[in-house]
Amino acid sequence: MGAGTGDNYPATNVNWYQALKWCNARSEMEGKTPVYKNADGTVYRTGVEAPVVNATANGYRLPSEKEWEWAARGGQKTQGYDYSGSSTIGDVAWYGNNSDGVTHEVGKLAANELGTYDMSGNVLEWCFDAVGSFRVFRGGSRYFGPTDCAVGRRNYDAPVNSDNHYGFRLALSLVP
Repeated sequence: MGAGTGDNYPATNVNWYQALKWCNARSEMEGKTPVYKNADGTVYRTGVEAPVVNATANGYRLPSEKEWEWAARGGQKTQGYDYSGSSTIGDVAWYGNNSDGVTHEVGKLAANELGTYDMSGNVLEWCFDAVGSFRVFRGGSRYFGPTDCAVGRRNYDAPVNSDNHYGFRLALSLVP
């Protein structure tokens, strides 16, 4: 499942279902309660059915689209930039004009106001949200132009699809 160039590079070639399973696996490895369950209450590890969300779990999960955008915009420290951390795309994003079509190590460009890197460009990031039968991506890609890497830009695809510029970012809920 998935691919990547190295430890500090984004995961790629991951479909939405695989991203959820990865969240659960990491949760279990760290002794956290997995967020995604099957309808029978067992941990979601196989298949391509949308799981049930355990809202009281303390494990890793995909962010909602709203959470993703809040973080990309810099949270309460936002400066209202077009991209995550700047209105000059090349300062913060690996995109079509500077990426040479390859993923880049995370943290080589400027961070946003929260100190978070690469939320514009490099790879599209799966969110949990659905649009009909599709799932949402945010963040743009190393192949895209500036407009498609803007913080407010929304993309979506079928959850079974993966591509070399589809990745994900983890969220962790603050639950007791």
